[in-house]
Order: sequence, then structure tokens, then C-alpha cells
Amino acid sequence: MIIGIGNIVFGGTGKTQMVITLGEKMKTDFAVIHSGYGGRFKGKVKLVYDGNNLLSTPDECGEEAILIAKRLKNSVVAVGRKREDVIEFIKEEFGIDNFILDDAIQYRRLKKDLEIMMINSDRPFFIPRDNPGYVNLSDCVIIVDRGRYSPLLKNIKIPRFFARVEPVNLPKIRKVIGFCGIGNPESFRRILIENGYDLCEFYIFRDHHFYKDEEIRFLKNRCRIKNADGIITTEKDIIKIKDDDIFYIKTELKVEDSFFRFLSSSHPEIPI
Repeated sequence: MIIGIGNIVFGGTGKTQMVITLGEKMKTDFAVIHSGYGGRFKGKVKLVYDGNNLLSTPDECGEEAILIAKRLKNSVVAVGRKREDVIEFIKEEFGIDNFILDDAIQYRRLKKDLEIMMINSDRPFFIPRDNPGYVNLSDCVIIVDRGRYSPLLKNIKIPRFFARVEPVNLPKIRKVIGFCGIGNPESFRRILIENGYDLCEFYIFRDHHFYKDEEIRFLKNRCRIKNADGIITTEKDIIKIKDDDIFYIKTELKVEDSFFRFLSSSHPEIPI
């Protein structure tokens, strides 16, 4: 069983969180395969997590692969540009036949049993007006953030389901300096504001940014100047920062139950 999860734009649609959400439902051995984007590894296959031990770092395999490994303790995680090579490696080494592929929608050389398209509805202009059929090549679509539902989504003809990002932990501080380097930084800004944080300043770095010591010192200095309670970022960002003084918010993707009923009826072979 090969499940592909992805999007048609660069970043910010919740695909990695969807990998984690689906992985948490799996009732059998499975592996997650990631491209390793954002890391320096360019080889054939790199094992990130063997089900017991973390075997790589964010700078080698990218922070998303490390985040998945930390969250899905019941999985094997590996990266590689050619997904079919990684699948062959995992089958030989672990005897696993169930795979979740992150960032795999546009990887057409490998046939998937199920494709899940992710769309963030607060970025509707990314849905192709002239060729909405590209979205419809997938088996279903998950629309993140129903409250910002766009009329453009009416072009979607495949089964569609809704999801929302919710914070798991909220550090007990109020006046903060926020920062992040993710695909949709405004989503994190919104989480901070909607959960009552007094956001003094908010700094945006490029997606997959690796922070330098001087950048962290700058943020701490701004925190002192503004007399803020602390600096706060995302779980994805904190993986790349070794500093216990920085707070972070862990989030999860809450997908409506009808999606899982759809999987059970249309793909009963998926062990969830």
C-alpha cells in the first residue's frame, strides 16, 4: 500500500502534519518516505529513524523528516530523491509493505494506491483557474481552514474534506516576540493572536531556514527591549535551534471523521 500526500504549491498546506495525522491512525508497520528537502543529503537512501533510534539531523535530511520521526514513534522514516529506491530499501531491510509518501503528488513516476491533495483555503489563488483538473487527478482533497473557504474550491470534483490546525500546547506567557520559517507564516501569526498572545513583533524567515547564532541573539535582544515574556516559534523551527530559552507551539491537524470513513469504505486495505 502506497499513500501519497502533497500539494501543488511550495509549502504551507499542512501536508507534513497530514502525514503525522494519518500515521497516528495506522494499525500496522509502516514507513514514511520524505524527499529530504531542506537538508544536504543528496545520496540514494538515508535512514532517518529505524523505529527505535533517530539516525540523522535536520541539516542532513531536513527538519520535516526529523519532525515526522519524533512524532511517529511507531514508524520507520527514510529520505531519498527517488522514492522507488527508498521503498525497495525499506522492504529489504524491514519487510514493510505500507508506505506514506510526503510531498508526493507531483512525483508521477511511482504509482500510488491513494493520493491525498492538501489545499490551504486562505491561499485560494494557488488553485489553478485554467486547469483545475490537475487537482482532480488525486483521490481526495483535504481543505485546511474551513473558515476561509473560497468559491474557487468549487472547481474541485473529487471528494473533499475539511481540517483545521489546532495548538496542542500553549506556553503560559503572554507578551511575546514571534518568529518562524515555514511555508505559511501567517498561519502561525494567526495562532498566536487567536490564542490571546500579545504579539509585540513578528519576524518571518524563509521556509526551511537554518538559524544563525546572531539571529537568535537579535531576537533575544528585541525581547529585552520590548520587555516581552519570551520568544516563541513553531515546533518545526525549534527542531533546528538548540536553545532552551525559546518557547514553541506544537500543533496537530484535526481532520473531520468523514475522511476516515471515506478511507475505510473506498480503501478498506488501508490499516487504520
